Amino acid sequence: MSRSSMKLELIADDAARKTSLKKRKKGLLKKVQELSILCDVDACAIIYEPDDRHPELWPSSEEATRMLVRLRSMPEMEQKQKMMNQEEFLYQKMRKLVDQLHKQEFENKELEKKLKMYEALRTGDFSELDMEQAMNLSMMIEQMLKKIYEKMDAIKKHQAAMARVDGVVQEGGNAAGLNTPRENTPTEKDNEILQRQKQMLDMMIPRSSKTYQPSAGPTNPWPANSLFPFN
Repeated sequence: MSRSSMKLELIADDAARKTSLKKRKKGLLKKVQELSILCDVDACAIIYEPDDRHPELWPSSEEATRMLVRLRSMPEMEQKQKMMNQEEFLYQKMRKLVDQLHKQEFENKELEKKLKMYEALRTGDFSELDMEQAMNLSMMIEQMLKKIYEKMDAIKKHQAAMARVDGVVQEGGNAAGLNTPRENTPTEKDNEILQRQKQMLDMMIPRSSKTYQPSAGPTNPWPANSLFPFN
């Protein structure tokens, strides 16, 4: 379960407010120190407490002063480039959320259009499509057909290239007096299987019984034109 966001408001109880300030100030200074060490950047913190006349500076008064002098020496435009108050921070965050919302709404509409077009293709009913959707569907079909034709052309070119390579390999093997083996195509493999089956049938069936040639010799005791050979 995700932790619910805490509502930011002033802590009414004085003791609880001071305890929270002490705890959060310690955590904030630790984060600033981690940022300075891990990212190798100049960072400082200035914290004014309600009951103290002098602010608490980190890492030291000298380092904080040096960084502030460096900041003030920069052009005003660069000083305010990343500077914002709470109102500007909330406005910027709100703008990002609004942009994300508009982007999601646009994606949802596009997805709804695609689903509607796919449903029309599946059922063959295009009556629910408006002019824009019909044109988009036509363009989508044309793009799909173009990809299919490009794929078919690529396959044909690949097959032609493989055929040329096979021809060169066979010619080279014949010139050297060698038989260079190559992998047969699926059609050649099927033909080989059929040929082996035919050879096995030839071995199982005697040659004399495959073709009947009637004659009056010893193997045929009845005339060829006799209707009743046993009479």
